[in-house]
Amino acid sequence: MDPIERGRQRADELHKEIVATGVDPSDLMGIALAAVGICGKYDVEVQKAKPGSAPLKGCHAYLDTDLAVLVYAETGDTFLDAFHVAHEVGHLEFGGQVHTDTEIEPDPLRPTEVASVGVERVVDYGRRQRREVQMDLFARELLFPRSLARTMHLNDLKSASSISAELGIPFAVTAMQIMDAILLPVRPPFVAKAPTPKPLNDVQTRAAEHRGSPFLLEAGPGTGKTQTLVGRITSLRDEGADPERLLVLTYSNKAAGEMLERITSAWPEAAGKMWVGTFHSFGLDLIRRFYDKLGLPDNPVMMDQTEAIELLEIEYAHLDLTRFRDLWDPTDKLRSILSAISRAKDEVVDAQKYANLATAMVDEIDPSDEVRKKSALICEEVAKVYEVYERLKKQRNKLDFGDLVALPVGLFESDPIARSLIQSEYDHVLVDEYQDVNRASVRLLKAVVGNGENLWVVGDAKQSIYRFRGASSYNLIRFDTEDFPNGARAELTTNYRSSDEICKAFETFARSGMRNAPASFKVDAARGALKSKPQFIRARNKDDEIEVLAKSIQAVHQTGVPYQDQAVLCKGNERLAALAAGLEERGIPALFLGPLFERDEIRELMSLLSLAVEARPMGLVKVACMKSFEMELNDVEMIVLAMREASIDRLGLWPEFDTTNLALSSTGRVGFERLQAVFKDIGPATDPWDLLTRVLLDDTHHLADLAKGTTASNRNASIAIWQFMNFLRTFPREGDGYPIQRLMNHVRRIALLADDRDLRQLPDAAQEVDAVRLMTMHGSKGLEFPVVHVPSLTKDSIPIGFSGFTKPLDPPDGMIEGVAGPGIDALREGHEEEQECLFFVAMSRAEDQLYLYAATETIAKGNTSGRNRPSSPFVSLLGDTIETPPVDGTTARTSRNASPIGVNFDAPLELYPAIPDQYMACPRKVFYTHIMKLGGRRRETPFMLMHNTVQKFVDTVKTMHGTALAWANVAGHFEQAWVEEGPTENPYCNDYKSIAHDLCQFFIANHAGLQGVEPPKLEYHFGDCYVVLRPDEAHTISSPSKTLRRIRTGRMQRKPLDNLEICMLFLASEIDPSISGAEMLFLTSHDLFPVELKTQMAKNRVSKLHGLGKAFHQGRFETNPDDRCPNCSNYFVCGKLPAGTVRKKNLN
Repeated sequence: MDPIERGRQRADELHKEIVATGVDPSDLMGIALAAVGICGKYDVEVQKAKPGSAPLKGCHAYLDTDLAVLVYAETGDTFLDAFHVAHEVGHLEFGGQVHTDTEIEPDPLRPTEVASVGVERVVDYGRRQRREVQMDLFARELLFPRSLARTMHLNDLKSASSISAELGIPFAVTAMQIMDAILLPVRPPFVAKAPTPKPLNDVQTRAAEHRGSPFLLEAGPGTGKTQTLVGRITSLRDEGADPERLLVLTYSNKAAGEMLERITSAWPEAAGKMWVGTFHSFGLDLIRRFYDKLGLPDNPVMMDQTEAIELLEIEYAHLDLTRFRDLWDPTDKLRSILSAISRAKDEVVDAQKYANLATAMVDEIDPSDEVRKKSALICEEVAKVYEVYERLKKQRNKLDFGDLVALPVGLFESDPIARSLIQSEYDHVLVDEYQDVNRASVRLLKAVVGNGENLWVVGDAKQSIYRFRGASSYNLIRFDTEDFPNGARAELTTNYRSSDEICKAFETFARSGMRNAPASFKVDAARGALKSKPQFIRARNKDDEIEVLAKSIQAVHQTGVPYQDQAVLCKGNERLAALAAGLEERGIPALFLGPLFERDEIRELMSLLSLAVEARPMGLVKVACMKSFEMELNDVEMIVLAMREASIDRLGLWPEFDTTNLALSSTGRVGFERLQAVFKDIGPATDPWDLLTRVLLDDTHHLADLAKGTTASNRNASIAIWQFMNFLRTFPREGDGYPIQRLMNHVRRIALLADDRDLRQLPDAAQEVDAVRLMTMHGSKGLEFPVVHVPSLTKDSIPIGFSGFTKPLDPPDGMIEGVAGPGIDALREGHEEEQECLFFVAMSRAEDQLYLYAATETIAKGNTSGRNRPSSPFVSLLGDTIETPPVDGTTARTSRNASPIGVNFDAPLELYPAIPDQYMACPRKVFYTHIMKLGGRRRETPFMLMHNTVQKFVDTVKTMHGTALAWANVAGHFEQAWVEEGPTENPYCNDYKSIAHDLCQFFIANHAGLQGVEPPKLEYHFGDCYVVLRPDEAHTISSPSKTLRRIRTGRMQRKPLDNLEICMLFLASEIDPSISGAEMLFLTSHDLFPVELKTQMAKNRVSKLHGLGKAFHQGRFETNPDDRCPNCSNYFVCGKLPAGTVRKKNLN
């Protein structure tokens, strides 16, 4: 159990002990003072002082252990005064010298865990700061323990506001404690156990006691690398080493925290003295110490990827890019460029050097080599953006993640005095997970340790799974040759984790051509054989695989293995989400959060927030799923339609909307009226955290009802809401617009950039829940489980080929150190190595049993049989180390998520022409937009506004049939369209206007020699549906027959005939002799595409349309998630729907 939870449990015990003596729970200072008398080994005198007076030594409260005096500032705020005293009580109870220089203020709203999003990932506390965080949470718990919060809110049904008033505790503190109490699992009581350190074996001992030269310990999975690292530190302790002159670096804050606790357990006196953290947090510490030499302010501000993209978006139109030209939404292009820049910083290649490498690449390539030429031109454009990006950061005194290591490297390599200073600070440097370091980190090490005489690192090339961060086994290979000459190395080969059968399996894989393993790789299993070979279980298809997986988990559980001792490891979150849902449907508790903002309970809360900033409550369709505001689907549709007809189009009107004349269900009427009452006094400027806590803890029993649930689904939902509310407290409030709107934009951006990966991690409080763990292979690194299940081991899942991978941009030749050929070849090789390492890591997590799974068929949507699906080639390399029973014939049950939506339409049903294509892209979006009429707008970039200008111009001009379309005749329409639709307030609005001007001029130029005529209205029928087609234009040249034209402001897609609207236009026009053909004009790409369907293609399109019409009437409006979903106007309402049926005659 972590120290914070131990401290909170002790605070709870103290509170109960004090209240039992007659102290009232509302007497906060009485509780704090009583605790002073209980804790500590001596009597402590408590004294009051004026704020800022000398005895406080600059603190709010100060504990002088030598004088046995606790002084606190009497501010007049009873809660804060009691909190500060309680904080010092924590120091009394847990010992440790109190410091006044920790640079961390006491905070009663301290989160239990930091929401690691964006720059928060770099935040790392030293031992002293961690102790202060522990004391804050101890103090909050002492004054208002979670057990009391749980009783008052769940059992006594008291609201957070009433509890706050009763106890005299601020509402925010009350709300945080209630949410900690009811949303997170109750941890079992801490039981003190005397540590029983395992003795080091001979190889570990020699490694720990190595002195005098750089040392690399190669330690495979389960061989005790952390134990050996701690053993080295204790051996240094025994030699009298000064802990303040020891530096320990690892790869994540979580790993650093765990490492620090183990070190402190072995060497308590080192608490607060030894520096333990990540390379990036160490780099940030160096930047703050040497800021003046780097030309930075004394506390430079970190910038995450989201902010970086927003910064470049402003400049994008002005950059004049060609290869990265995107006149709609440049987010993806900018993300790729920023990743390339970050990768360059991993190699300590600054903007100027990158530009030089790109220029040299352009000069040296063979002009006839189109592939290499394209690569060089890409590098040139990245170099252009790199230079602008660095200039923008410098103007704002900002840093990004790549700077944290690259800047100190540049300083130390160019400044001998600074280098000498840093080398004089540390006698010993230890590095964990050395296979995950990049070249920038290695060069920082070289600057810090000099010749490396006292450098000690541990790593395993076979577990190198962070290639996207620049990690490379190259650093292990050259450790004792080029980087730290005359270094020594040793290898740990005894595995203490896995059975002999499991060891044999991953040993065989490693020796079967694994790039990062020698052919002589050998593992000795200390535990011996368990007579249980790993199983390779095959199912018929992916759906059946879930059924087979569930059967295996249940069978293992019935042998006495708890669910929490079983883990499911998979390559990606999308498959894990399907597996988690499938296990829950089958009654197997599973712990998995997945992408936080795509969970239904989180989207319910985001939709609830949206109601404060929407004139018409689009979020109603999601909020109606909440028990507190329950409505039927038809209720929502009636309310939305009635508001549309009543022109409810201003903020704050919908809570007053009269629904008396609507035929709502009794449930729906109660739910909507309750919602109106809640939002009656809520304005759009309300803080999102404040709004939700009031609604969830005061106005409703939503969280209380959820907390009382006993299913795995309820538990996961509770944990997810806790994670989300924790995130809400830290999201950046500054900026233009309402806080809720800024939050919604911020979340969309985080989701679009997949920057929410740390929010998917379970909080520590959930680690002891008896439920199956589901996680990615990357996320399983460093963990171990008695039983491991690895599904989806098919050829198309692992290894993923480099071409099927989200391939990074080609780096310029010469950027990656140690690579002689093209940089992209090094990336390809690194990717292939990483795929092997992932499989190796997944297998080696298992202690007793290992189950591998694969589907044997690929089933196309709507079919009952499919084509053969080969298993992963990795599995075949395991040979006879695994058992492969016959294909399991278990058939999957029908998923509850496959149910159609209840809709009743008249037939034939008229669809808008764009609906078939929209349906093929996402059926659910069609449901929200055209059936529920939710409306709403997606996040609009300046380029989207520019396109709106062009579309407005086209819509105006295309009605001018028979008019000679010269620019002089229509220029006024362009100016009007720009004023009405364009990004006129953007600092580079002239650049956007110039682009819009070019597109509109191209549109006019494509009318030369054409005679415009009134376009005909055509109908096309399919099944019980039909569309009325209205081409944008029709024109003639020399004959009376007409050519129909559709106009798109964007770029021509790769397969334009996939567009069903233009295909329907062609099919409908074929039966009209006055029409000679159809064409599409794409303004951005300057393409004019004549439409011609060959016989078989026409049949395919007709078949697809008839199937679509049938699905429409059956209510088949499934979701179709992809990485562009965050841009959709329906992003926050998508997913689970209210119960009930929608009855519509038509879509008007």
